[in-house]
Parts: sequence; C-alpha cells; structure tokens
Amino acid sequence: MTPLTILHLAANRWWTGSADPIIHLVSGLRARGHRVLLGVIPGDRFEAKAKQAGLELVEGLHMDARRGPRSLASDVLKLRSGRREAGRPSCEPSTI
Repeated sequence: MTPLTILHLAANRWWTGSADPIIHLVSGLRARGHRVLLGVIPGDRFEAKAKQAGLELVEGLHMDARRGPRSLASDVLKLRSGRREAGRPSCEPSTI
C-alpha cells in the first residue's frame, strides 16, 4: 500500500461528540503508515487534545466564518501552500 498524505479538517470549536472519533481516526491512519495533517480551530480543548495525542496540526488556520471572507481566504491560501509542500493530499469531508 502506498502511504497517503491526508488532510482532515475539523471545524469543531469545542470537544464535541465528533471530536474523540476524529482523534481516533487520525491516530489509526497514522498507525497504518499514512501522514495525516489535522486542521482545527486554534486555542480550544480540541487542539489541546490533538496535541496531547501527538497529532500533526496545520498551524495558522482559523476556520471561523464569523471572522469574514479575508480570514477564510487566508485559510485557503495556507492550505494551498501546505498542499504544495505535502504533494497532493487526499481530502475528504468528515462524516463522523
């Protein structure tokens, strides 16, 4: 199996019902040899738990529509630059 670089975005502001399964999913994919980048809203318990689990976080994302179009555009540019660095990540929306 060819290892993938996977980008998983989780726009949960709090430690919600989907947060724990996301941590387990990302950890499981890493255990299978994939590189998984996790984008979370900074400064929350979700970010702290992801760091505690040793996950690789995408730094500099805000993922907050309330901050306006410029903030969202900044996130898109950050993700595009990360895509160039990582090759071509596999991106799928979370269904958890």
